[in-house]
Formats: sequence, structure tokens, C-alpha cells
Amino acid sequence: MKRLLAEKPAGKGLVLPGMPAGSPGMEMPYDRVPPYVVELVGDDGNTEAFAQHGHQAFAQRGQ
Repeated sequence: MKRLLAEKPAGKGLVLPGMPAGSPGMEMPYDRVPPYVVELVGDDGNTEAFAQHGHQAFAQRGQ
């Protein structure tokens, strides 16, 4: 949310399809969070990746 408010990208909001395990409200009883992607909904209704979380943000995005 801090990034969304700071960057103010054009769009309608954020979505998290499928309520994946480990996401806010779907926490798991162990430390490892399965990977998931938060998507930005554009003004036209299309989505694009906005943020990645879990498994150390996809192992630092392949680094």
C-alpha cells in the first residue's frame, strides 16, 4: 500500500486473485509463504503485475 500511495500509478486499484495461502488474511502457521503476485487493475480493466511476495519475493526475482 505504501508503494501504491507513493507512486500513484494510473489505474483502479489492486487485486490478489484466488486469495493465495500466505497472503494477508490467509496466513499459514509456518514461516514460508508461497509465492503470489499482486496485480494493478488499469483504467481499461486489464491487469499487470504490481508486486511479488513469498519465497523471498521469488528468490529476489531471479537474482
